[in-house]
Amino acid sequence: MKFSALIVSAWLFQEQVSPVAGGKAKKGGMMQKPRSKYPTRSPVSPPPATLCPTIDLSSRPSSTPSSGTCTPQEINEFGTLLFTQDATPNAIFGSGNTNGFFTCVREDGLELCLRAKQRSPRMNPDGSWDNGDGTYTVPTGDSCCLPNPNSFINVPPFCLGVPVWNFEWTINTDYEGTLSRNADAFDYQISLDADPGDCSTNSLNLFPLEVQKLSPCADHYFGDNGTAQSGGTTAGSGASCDASVYANLLSTQNVVQQSWSYGFFPDGPIQFFDPVVEGTYDVQLCAGSIVDSTQGSSFDKELCVTIQVIHSDDQTLYDGVTTPGRPSGDITLTCP
Repeated sequence: MKFSALIVSAWLFQEQVSPVAGGKAKKGGMMQKPRSKYPTRSPVSPPPATLCPTIDLSSRPSSTPSSGTCTPQEINEFGTLLFTQDATPNAIFGSGNTNGFFTCVREDGLELCLRAKQRSPRMNPDGSWDNGDGTYTVPTGDSCCLPNPNSFINVPPFCLGVPVWNFEWTINTDYEGTLSRNADAFDYQISLDADPGDCSTNSLNLFPLEVQKLSPCADHYFGDNGTAQSGGTTAGSGASCDASVYANLLSTQNVVQQSWSYGFFPDGPIQFFDPVVEGTYDVQLCAGSIVDSTQGSSFDKELCVTIQVIHSDDQTLYDGVTTPGRPSGDITLTCP
């Protein structure tokens, strides 16, 4: 799976969304807000060949879970959730990612899907984390605890705060192929819950496709209803990302997909996210309109999909293939 420069740049286009009265949707006309500086990270040598390096989490403030119980459908007020679905047309992002086990909404030709999936040392193609109700039970643990120390993202300090799972999102603005409608037909918002309780009370809101918020653009994967598995097209990565190519893909393609991690967004309420702690986190993807006003930006939702990611000490990593230097079979992480 490709992670590229997102770990450094993707969080730059986050936006704290506050409710405002009135206002008119302005596509591509969002107010620019100051960007925080990402802490400089120097290259590091591979860590010792140990399963779980010692990690000091004492500086992370603990959050108090919200009370009550909320299901994904109760949280998702804009759309009826469909469980254990294939995304249309396929998993076109990265390399070797398989389709399936998404939670989706489909309405008026628009399809939005989300899933949580093991990121490393191997994806879990058996769908063992999909509970079939919009929830996904994942292992607790930092990526530093993964038995694959040669992977860049599993090397301290990059792995600190990065969970062993990703959430993957897919947008198809014409999944039935009848509307000739492309990705720029809507604005989009992704909300990442920082509250380990069942009911979301504190979220980081991102506008994942807005060109003005990217640096200089994003390495999302674009395609259409005929794009094959792993066949998506990007505008490049990091500093080599071509903004004009990105804008063209946005206006000519109806499918956009990406795989992200909570660890890519160390800002706002997500800075307190701790993958070692058990809890339930809501992830929501919405299509709608950004509304600008002198008070800031808000988002008018039209259709949304919501999943819940359940951190459990009892869940194991899937590793069904024997790999040199790595245990085979399911792996239980033991993290500090």
